Amino acid sequence: TTTPPGDTLDLLEGKPEDSLVLCPDEEMEVCETNVVNTCNEECFTTDVKAVITMPDGSICEDDDVYSFCFLPPPDETCNVEVSLECSTDGNRTEDGTGSCDVILPIATRCDNRASAMTWRFNGGTCEQSFNIQEADKFVCTDFAEGGAPTSGSAFLTVASVKDPSDVYFDGEVDVGDLFTMFADGTAKGRFDADSTFSVYSDSSKSTLLQESSVHTSCSQNLFLKDKFGSVQLLIFENDEGLFSCFIGATYSYTLTNAAASDSGTLVEFTSTTNGVSDDCLDDVPPPGTLEPDDTLVIDKNILIDMTVRQTYDTTVFVRAE
Repeated sequence: TTTPPGDTLDLLEGKPEDSLVLCPDEEMEVCETNVVNTCNEECFTTDVKAVITMPDGSICEDDDVYSFCFLPPPDETCNVEVSLECSTDGNRTEDGTGSCDVILPIATRCDNRASAMTWRFNGGTCEQSFNIQEADKFVCTDFAEGGAPTSGSAFLTVASVKDPSDVYFDGEVDVGDLFTMFADGTAKGRFDADSTFSVYSDSSKSTLLQESSVHTSCSQNLFLKDKFGSVQLLIFENDEGLFSCFIGATYSYTLTNAAASDSGTLVEFTSTTNGVSDDCLDDVPPPGTLEPDDTLVIDKNILIDMTVRQTYDTTVFVRAE
């Protein structure tokens, strides 16, 4: 076993069985080649274990450990350093500083009738519903095992309970995608008190998977992040403005060439947030060269999804030559 990367190898795999027999005082040498990066300060440890079956059926074994380390090069003519800060609108933070570490939680209630609502189609059953609408205002029924699909797509129709001819949305939606229902295309020009969300298997509407009745006129409890079966409210717009579960923020990357003598040209610049990588090299002004002690600040706009309680872990990697 070699760490890192922590792989376990069978060094006898593929060798002829007759070559594995050792007579008294015989030796056998098995070689393994491993490629390591000598430019990184890193240690490697290899554990070796050998097990031999004796002619009488008994087992004997032995093991050994070998470790070695690499130190970083003593002198670097190019030494690019990077730091990252995240900021947003100070009004969205607890202390007004605008730091992403103290963003206020979302608890926005829709109190005035909305003209548009954007929902996420999560798929799944009615059991995942999370809202405080009264039982006579929210009703959800699954007509298929598992409710709405949790992968692929489905066909959704949102219409008025009072007048089904008032259709607010009608179309195919992929699981995880957003869809928006509008009231301005109806005869009344507004949402009725209650809306029916129908989820079908396809555009033929021959197989109904789930149906829910939701109070959408905002005179009853309706909050951002509320879940109603397979759909979740993320954005609404009314006369007071646009209210969203997504908060815009800015990542500011500060790159400095801390070398004593030579310039360095950026050849790699990636930012990885929760496992998703973004190539930022195109955001660097050409030619992408930093002279000694030069500092470059790159700003990137991001969206923070407040519908999920999570930690945003971002790792930045830069390389210059």
